[in-house]
Amino acid sequence: MRVTGDGILALYSGGARQEATLELHDNTPGNNGDISLDTFSGLLLAIEASGQTALSIPPKATHTGDLLNVRGVDSNESCVIDAVGHLRILRHAAPADAGLVAGECAFWFDQTNGAAKLMLKGKTADGTVVAASVAMA
Repeated sequence: MRVTGDGILALYSGGARQEATLELHDNTPGNNGDISLDTFSGLLLAIEASGQTALSIPPKATHTGDLLNVRGVDSNESCVIDAVGHLRILRHAAPADAGLVAGECAFWFDQTNGAAKLMLKGKTADGTVVAASVAMA
């Protein structure tokens, strides 16, 4: 490991390991979190004391899995960008009106058999809640 003249921390692997790993841990009580960057498994971000990965960005070279996985506070995947770039929304319920601020929009998939819909909810600039759906056959 070395720090370059311009302040870049460089890690070099050697021996049996085939990757370099950098981990940052914040142990502040009630506000701890982790960031792990591994040249083999990618970037993992755990926020606060959840102990769960909130964001995962795997490496590109020879990688065949998802490019991006985002998890909610419940530790379940909420959004995925797969290996070929398809966006997948894995939430199946509307956010609370209070969960959106003016100018925001959320979408989710209503997976009801025979009545599947892409659902949208947003708040206009003045805070009015609006909603729409797109029926899928």
